[in-house]
Amino acid sequence: MMSKMTRSRMLRIVGLAFCAPLLLAGNCPMDPPPPPPPPPGDTILLQSTVAPTGGACGITVTPCTGATGVFIDTFNPTAVGPVVTATAVGATTTSRPQIQIRTILGVQVANSGATPTTNTAMASFSPTSTGLHFIVVCNCGGAGPPAPTYTIQVSQAP
Repeated sequence: MMSKMTRSRMLRIVGLAFCAPLLLAGNCPMDPPPPPPPPPGDTILLQSTVAPTGGACGITVTPCTGATGVFIDTFNPTAVGPVVTATAVGATTTSRPQIQIRTILGVQVANSGATPTTNTAMASFSPTSTGLHFIVVCNCGGAGPPAPTYTIQVSQAP
């Protein structure tokens, strides 16, 4: 009889078997490192580790070339004024995330830029309302395929 094994443990074993030859080349798509912790006192508004959704990128203003969708979610700032910072980290060194934050009315309030050069993207803004905001994360083409997972974090300063 086969022993019970959790799904996550089985996926890690399969992932390690897949990555063994790639590990030597430095391209093993393991879990992304977590984003840097927010400064003391910051409030975490959203935190998630996700697999890319694929398909078209949902960034509406200055999307990067060849982008594919990774993540779309919502959050509410806790106060008007204090800076909100969003971070996206891709698991592989060839992933190139881009972040856009927009209001419920579709107005862009932050964009990490259309030419990312690392597997970490950051975008900040000072909210003018505590209303609903959208965060859209895409992976830019050109550097390599999307990472298997991305860690997304949105925090607000006190």
